[in-house]
Amino acid sequence: MKGLCVSKGSVRGKAIIVDSVFATKTIAPGTILIMKTLDRKLLVSLSKNVVGVIAESGNIGSHGAGILRSLKIPCVLRIKDAVSIINDGQEIVIEGEKGEVHWCENEISQGKTATHSQHGTIYKSIATEKFEVTDISVNREWYCPRPERAYQKLRFDIIAPVFGKSGNFLFGLPEATVVQNGFGAIVVKGAPLNVDICKFVLKNPEWLVQKSHERERAIQEIRSTLRAIEIKENSDSIEYYLDIIKIGIKLYRRLFLYSLMSQAISDELLDAYVDFESRSLVMIHQEIYWD
Repeated sequence: MKGLCVSKGSVRGKAIIVDSVFATKTIAPGTILIMKTLDRKLLVSLSKNVVGVIAESGNIGSHGAGILRSLKIPCVLRIKDAVSIINDGQEIVIEGEKGEVHWCENEISQGKTATHSQHGTIYKSIATEKFEVTDISVNREWYCPRPERAYQKLRFDIIAPVFGKSGNFLFGLPEATVVQNGFGAIVVKGAPLNVDICKFVLKNPEWLVQKSHERERAIQEIRSTLRAIEIKENSDSIEYYLDIIKIGIKLYRRLFLYSLMSQAISDELLDAYVDFESRSLVMIHQEIYWD
């Protein structure tokens, strides 16, 4: 089947379905995880024996996809009904560059042994016996985490006050300094090292679960707040509509405190914000037009 490659590489292994009884399953060497969606739960499911990941949904900019690329674990997304049509123990071949996934029922009965490539070795290299929050280091030099991502000045001004606070909010570390370079990309100094965040989460998955639940509650509260705001279509004050947008910005900044947990946090609220801001801006446009 054809899907979307988000982490390149070719690998062969045995499938394990990530479902409600996943915790009871044995993750043997050469395991390929089969998931509904590629999300923050991925790290809880990873182990040094995982050599590939297949999911029914997800996107290339997600935190999970970034982690898999860092660990050089091949991953193909958008394989329709993968959890339903693939069985535990089934031999799977991922051809990442082609975005293809192959399996053969006959190979299972023949008892072939799963093999895997060198992919996944970075996971082993960062795995430690113990890694606490006090072991997380910060970068001492300026660096640009996503040089290809240019932000409009307005959006940068909105997120900059809280972007550097994420490390303090999540780990109790000093706040980072955040600026914008001449190309519009974000440049940071004093932020937690990504590899150390990975080490910490891999050794403390319960922290990720707790923060994920906390973040999910915050997302739901923000959704509810945005959708509960009544925008008055006949207000004669443009300041009224600007105040409404300021509420949206304040809530958006709250979400960005979790920015180190995901590279695509805005996507999860995109539908709510588009609806909210569209209603606001339409009203503002009408006020300006009639004035």
